[in-house]
Amino acid sequence: MSRIALGHVCQEAFNGRSKDKAEAMIAEVKTAFINNLPNLKWMDEFTRKAAIDKANAVIDMIGFPAFINNKTRLDKEYSGLIIKGDEYLEH
Repeated sequence: MSRIALGHVCQEAFNGRSKDKAEAMIAEVKTAFINNLPNLKWMDEFTRKAAIDKANAVIDMIGFPAFINNKTRLDKEYSGLIIKGDEYLEH
C-alpha cells in the first residue's frame, strides 16, 4: 500500500536528477572504500578480499523503485490488492 501512496510523492519531490546524483555519490563512496583497502596495513589479504566482496554485494536502495513512475507497471504490481475501508489495520 505504501508504494501506491508514495508514487505521487516521489514524482513531486524527486522529479529531477536527485536520485541519479545520490546513486552516483554512493558509487563513489563504494569505490573509495574499496580503493583504500590496500592501504590498511593491519588487514590481511583474506579479510581484505572479504571486505571487497561485501562492499560489492551492497545493494543501493536510493529513493524509490523505478516502476513507481510507470503507471502500467504500478497497476500490475498492485492488481491483486483489495482495500477494504473497515480493515485498514490489515494492510
